[in-house]
Amino acid sequence: MKRETRRIGFVLLMLMAVSIWAQGATKARTVDHDKLSPEFRGSLPNSQLDVIVQYRQRPTAQQYARVARLGGIKKGQLHVIRGAAFRLSGGAISQLAEDPDVAYFSPNRPVWAFLSNAAPAINAPYAWGPRLRRIRHWSRGNR
Repeated sequence: MKRETRRIGFVLLMLMAVSIWAQGATKARTVDHDKLSPEFRGSLPNSQLDVIVQYRQRPTAQQYARVARLGGIKKGQLHVIRGAAFRLSGGAISQLAEDPDVAYFSPNRPVWAFLSNAAPAINAPYAWGPRLRRIRHWSRGNR
């Protein structure tokens, strides 16, 4: 009877240990996925992607070297956000996600500047009004 109780206790202890280990492994994977932008969360392709990697502190030469060892190409430094732009494979992104110094991965999206709101923002149409036309008219020698 004693032997059977010990065996049951041992089995229960092992089951608890395995379940705690599995929860820890799942939690670690979830934390890594929290570093990924929603576009990357489904699955990372093996093709090369342009990404912005944000670090917890300003990136160092060692961190750039690690990215280079993983086959990444540095495209630019982004000191304002403590990050850099890289061209990386999906596998390299998942390996870098395990780095505790990395805060977030986001796609390097194209950005365009639009000047459609620049003139109204500074009230330029007021300056272009009738008063400006009179000044131009006088500057040509017409009074």
